[in-house]
Amino acid sequence: MSVHANRAVARTALAVLCALAPLATGCAQPSTSPIVALRTQHGWEDLHLTKSLATTQALAAFGGTLYAAGEFWDVAGWPHATFVSWNGALWSLAGAQPNARVDALAAYAGRLYAGGAFTQASFDTLRYIGAWDGSAWHAVGGGMDWDVLALSPYGDKLAAAGVFGHAGAVPALHVAVWDGAAWHALGAGLDDVVWALAEYHGELIAGGSFLNAGGSPAQYIAGWNGSTWHALGTASDLNGTVRALYVLHDTLFAGGQFTTAAGVPAMHVACWNGVRWDSVGAGLGRYPDEPVLSFVADHDRLVAGGAFTGGAAEWSAGSWTPKGFLSGEVDALAVSGMRLYAGGGFVPAPGLPQNGVTRWVE
Repeated sequence: MSVHANRAVARTALAVLCALAPLATGCAQPSTSPIVALRTQHGWEDLHLTKSLATTQALAAFGGTLYAAGEFWDVAGWPHATFVSWNGALWSLAGAQPNARVDALAAYAGRLYAGGAFTQASFDTLRYIGAWDGSAWHAVGGGMDWDVLALSPYGDKLAAAGVFGHAGAVPALHVAVWDGAAWHALGAGLDDVVWALAEYHGELIAGGSFLNAGGSPAQYIAGWNGSTWHALGTASDLNGTVRALYVLHDTLFAGGQFTTAAGVPAMHVACWNGVRWDSVGAGLGRYPDEPVLSFVADHDRLVAGGAFTGGAAEWSAGSWTPKGFLSGEVDALAVSGMRLYAGGGFVPAPGLPQNGVTRWVE
C-alpha cells in the first residue's frame, strides 16, 4: 500500500549516491559469471499507462502477459481500473475489474491469484481474493473477511496474508494457506498485519508489523516449519516492520522500515543465510521513513524498489548502484520477457516516468 508517494520529489536535490556505498556482507553474493548478461543503464521508459493518476501495487508475468494491479484512472477509455494487462505495445483492461484496490499477485496452479481490498468483480463475489484464469475470475474458497496484502506459493499450496482474521470459515489470524480446495490456518497465526511472504528452505517466511507468531515473540519476521512458528535468529533481531521478502542465491532478503539487524546497522534491507542476519552493503535510504518495498531478480542481480531517493537500486559485487531515477516510490518490480518493469506511485516530474508502470531500457 503506498505510504510515502511524495517523499522522493521533496528530496530530488540529494545526490543518489549519498545513500549507496560499498560494504562487505556475510550473505551470499550475486553471481559474476561471464555467461550473465550485464546491463548498460539507459533509463526508465514511460509506458503511458494513463494520462491521469495511477498507483501500481503489484506486477506479475503470467501466460506471456504482464499484469499490473492497483488503482488506475483513465485507462483504455475507462475512468477507473484495478487490474490491467500489457502485451508489449498496448494496455488493456484484464476482464471484469475488481471493485477496489488490488495489492498482491501470484501465480499458482495455472491461475493468477489477486489479493486486495476488493469484494467483487462485476457480478462475481470474490471477498478480498480471486483467481484469474486468463479470461474470467473465480472465487477462492469463500475468500477472506478483510484485505489480502501478500501472496506466495508455498510447496504445493498458496499462502495468503494481510489484515484478515478468517479465511473462508476458518479462523486464521493474518495468514492462511489454500490447497486448491480449502483454506487452512497456520497455528495461532500472527498478532498483527503481514505485508510480505516468501518460501525459504522449505519454510514459509512472513514479514510484517507483528510482534508475536504462534503466541511466541517474533518481531516483524517469522518462519512456519509446517507445524510451528519460530523467530529467525532471536525474536528482536529486526527493529522495524518488514515490507518485502525475496530469495536469491540461497539467501533470504528482507526489506522494510527497520534500521538494524541482529544489532548491526542495516538501513531498510538485510539478509538471512539460514543461520544469522547480515547487512547488505550500506543499505538503502538516508531516513527512517524511506523503506524498501519490493525486490526482484533481473539478470541474476537483485533489484530493490522503495521510497528511498531514486526509487530503485541494484545489488551487485558487494555494493548498491542506483537504477536510474524515478520520481516516487517503487511498490512493485517484475521481469517479463527478459525486461525489467517497475510500478508504484510515481509523482509527475519533467522528463521522468509518472504513470504507474515503467520499463528499463537497455
